Amino acid sequence: MRRRGANLSWASLLALLLLIAAAPSRPDNARRQAEAAEAARTAALAARDAAISRAAQAAQAAASLASERVKAAAKLRSAEAATLQSADRMADLAQAQQNAQARLDARAAAIAPLLPLIERLSLYPSETLLAIPESPED
Repeated sequence: MRRRGANLSWASLLALLLLIAAAPSRPDNARRQAEAAEAARTAALAARDAAISRAAQAAQAAASLASERVKAAAKLRSAEAATLQSADRMADLAQAQQNAQARLDARAAAIAPLLPLIERLSLYPSETLLAIPESPED
């Protein structure tokens, strides 16, 4: 940035010298040309300062964006880890559900032969107990 400012001041000095060389030797005209050259130099310096300020703001914005990217990447890693943990937990729960269903199916298979007797007992309790030669407690 410093080099560009140096180029601008050399350019403005060169323009000033050309204006002075091309102008007639009248003092009023020379003064106006010198003032114009000084105004051009001042405008160039102001433009250089504005460019430096914009460059500093852009660098600050870039640093801020880089920081935000780092934070976003950390959040993403955290979310991915939580998703993996949830997926593992869901797989464990699915396995537990399958195991419980298998136990229920085994119990249902064990009780299946007794279902007709249980139904008969619920519909006709007295008659069923009288038809069996055992005691009611057995």
